[in-house]
Amino acid sequence: MSGRCVLRLLGQLGFTAGLLAAALSAFAAGGAKPVFGPNVLIFDPSMPSQAIQKQIDAVYATQQHNEFGPQRHALLFLPGSYSVDVPVGFYTEVIGLGASPDATRIAGNMHADASYEYNNATTTFWRAAEGLSVAPAGGTMQWAVSQAVSLRRMHVRGDLVLHQRRGWASGGWMSDSLVDGTSIPGASSNGSRATASGRVGRVRTGTWCLSA
Repeated sequence: MSGRCVLRLLGQLGFTAGLLAAALSAFAAGGAKPVFGPNVLIFDPSMPSQAIQKQIDAVYATQQHNEFGPQRHALLFLPGSYSVDVPVGFYTEVIGLGASPDATRIAGNMHADASYEYNNATTTFWRAAEGLSVAPAGGTMQWAVSQAVSLRRMHVRGDLVLHQRRGWASGGWMSDSLVDGTSIPGASSNGSRATASGRVGRVRTGTWCLSA
């Protein structure tokens, strides 16, 4: 897929997320409860953290190693604060529905983990996150991924590590994001990550090619 096609697709995804946020607000104002199907989970800050975590864990139990499975999931967070841990598996998108990333705050963590043994993330494909502010427990958010992955409109309130224990990882898209701490590339050979319109406190040298 060409770079132009990728940019067009990502733009469409962002537009869709904006429409979805507007639709949810309209439903809420009218007292109606939208129904998007069983694989779209909508969370709000009034829900108990344990109940939210149970649903997140159930999705991940299905999608952690589901590389070629038919299931698809979306986790939607209405604006507010949440104390949860969000592992992001195959075919899963996590979206904060606020006007800015800081409107939807996760204190705990959100992470993508290597799918293969020996911390190998070169097949950690097909997942995405956007519109969230994450304050990771321990100070570091792990996003060990490869191609067909996007991280958009994010505020990482700490470090962002792009590998799992220095294992292989390769590729991905990151844009319109703020990393307060250090972005730490992985040990991949010939890895590349496209970035645009973001700001990172510091980038530690590695074998990644970070291109804007």
